[in-house]
Amino acid sequence: MDVSWDKVKTEAVKFLQDYIRISTVNPPGREKPAADFLSHILEAEGLEVETYAAEPERPNLICRLKGDGSRKGLILLHHMDVVPVEPENWSVEPFGGEIKDGFLWGRGTLDMKGLGILELMAFLLTHRLSLPLKRDLIYMAVADEETGGRQGAEWLVNNHPDKCEAEYLLNEGGMGWIANGLSGFFCGVGEKGPLWLRIWVEGPAGHGSVPLEDNACVRLVNALTRIASHEQPLRIVPEMRVYLAKVGIDPDTSPNELAGHGMLALPPIAAMFHNTISLTGLSAGQKVNVIPSRAEATLDCRLLPGADESNFMSELKRVMADDKVQIEVIEGFEASSSPPDTEMYLCLEAALDECYPGIAVLPTISPGFTDSRCFRKLGCHCYGLSPILVERDILSTAHGHDERIPLDDLEKGIMVIFEMIRRLNAE
Repeated sequence: MDVSWDKVKTEAVKFLQDYIRISTVNPPGREKPAADFLSHILEAEGLEVETYAAEPERPNLICRLKGDGSRKGLILLHHMDVVPVEPENWSVEPFGGEIKDGFLWGRGTLDMKGLGILELMAFLLTHRLSLPLKRDLIYMAVADEETGGRQGAEWLVNNHPDKCEAEYLLNEGGMGWIANGLSGFFCGVGEKGPLWLRIWVEGPAGHGSVPLEDNACVRLVNALTRIASHEQPLRIVPEMRVYLAKVGIDPDTSPNELAGHGMLALPPIAAMFHNTISLTGLSAGQKVNVIPSRAEATLDCRLLPGADESNFMSELKRVMADDKVQIEVIEGFEASSSPPDTEMYLCLEAALDECYPGIAVLPTISPGFTDSRCFRKLGCHCYGLSPILVERDILSTAHGHDERIPLDDLEKGIMVIFEMIRRLNAE
């Protein structure tokens, strides 16, 4: 097919600059200007756009290219909202869409307006080239992912499931990386389930000059120390056995045999083989000379697919070994995953190999959660990948300062998505 990829890249860069300049910080979100921006682009191509909203200022956008109906649909998904910024810690205007040093800078370039524009360009190319489609191709931009999706994907799936039905979905949850002379693509085939907990204990209040045996702060600290000292058992979920084979480890290896392997020294890798617990908050006392009657902490726990929440909670109580310490659930979602051997996964792998020959594609379980969890409830196979290569230290800017995306591979990212679409609609 005759495509001027330089022009496609130029168009994509301009779209992304303009998209970044629309602040959609969540909270409060207010994604309507972003949805209007995308609608204008799509409608200028003669396409029909639908929006569905729990609140008028927080719409979810859907645009569909009809297939012949012989196969179920493919969704290209991204979220329009972004996390807050601390402008004083940025070297550029966070919403300026500035280009310098080979990067496009701004909040959302990596998470995840960048992928949204790559998907948009592949969607527009499919339309412009009149690519024959056996399955509906659905471009979807949703609100509210950064605070859980209650007005975005979760609301859309619960209230308009007929608009969300598809066999496959491409979303965030994986990225191409470069580090120490090596490179690869992590393709998210699943994600851990968050279990956010509050643990608290009450005791007698008193004057700080007279220590109390039943001090709530001390009891909480002791319980937290026991949690921190407890090692979560290593587990190998079925999806990660393909990963092991790809990195040269016997996929039938046992957890005991894998324990101690050097790759587990890397926290992001280790998190794919363990349930995890992070202490994220402590609260007690208002005055230095007053023993408070209550102390509490928050824990961000992430459970692997197949983990039983009630068993995890029971084990946590056993480890704390203090009946006075109480646990309550703040929030929780089930872990979810998709097989790493479907037609879409194989097409995505082939498209990556065509554009990035020789670079490994590794199926992974993401420690974070995405909107994919909502669509998996409908039976959709969801995969997370932004198909460009990014230096590992740049990837860490996604929720940090000076977030930016390299310009070199943007056209390759569009090529990968377009080629995946083509292969998924081939005879």
